[in-house]
Amino acid sequence: MLLAVAVLQAQSLSFEQYRVDEVFKGKLVEPRLTTTFARNFATAIRAGASRGPNFAGRFAIVQWGCGSECVQMAVVDEKSGAVYRGPYATLAFSPSLIWHGSGPEADRFEPVSFRLDSRLLIVRGCPEENERNCALFFYEWDGKKFTLRKRLQPLPHPRSDSTSSQNPTTPNSCNTADASASARRRTHAPNARRTCCTLPRCAASRSCCPLRS
Repeated sequence: MLLAVAVLQAQSLSFEQYRVDEVFKGKLVEPRLTTTFARNFATAIRAGASRGPNFAGRFAIVQWGCGSECVQMAVVDEKSGAVYRGPYATLAFSPSLIWHGSGPEADRFEPVSFRLDSRLLIVRGCPEENERNCALFFYEWDGKKFTLRKRLQPLPHPRSDSTSSQNPTTPNSCNTADASASARRRTHAPNARRTCCTLPRCAASRSCCPLRS
């Protein structure tokens, strides 16, 4: 496991590789809510932008929840007020995978990482809540859009493996997931949230874990 973590860390991109030199310190411009997306989340976008830039020198990344272990985001240009969408509409995530760093980090897990002095956005999760696309994504911001620079597979957290072996009949175990995945796809409501199956055995078989309430 330690070797695998070291390999993952070595393959990762760093914030310093995408460093920005200038940080905006002028008057904040009110977000321009000119799109349906921006108007739908106006309260969250205004509140997040009011705190000032936190990304790529002059931008504010604003996040809000969309269910259990699910987030959405927008990017606000604090100088012009322009509002941009993130690289995904929704992101499902779980701290029970090792995504990035030198060891288990479940206690301080963040699905989205960014810095004021860098154009790099690091995303750990399943974009569009697609359990077949759970990964560690590195995006570069060019001022208007994100470009994917690297994608790495996460590692199962050791504690999730021990939990599954001690409780083989838990509702989130794979023996339940495989049997009921097709039934859930037929019966779940359009707006129900599905989360990525993060138990090691499930991840290997790409099975969809049971719905969470």
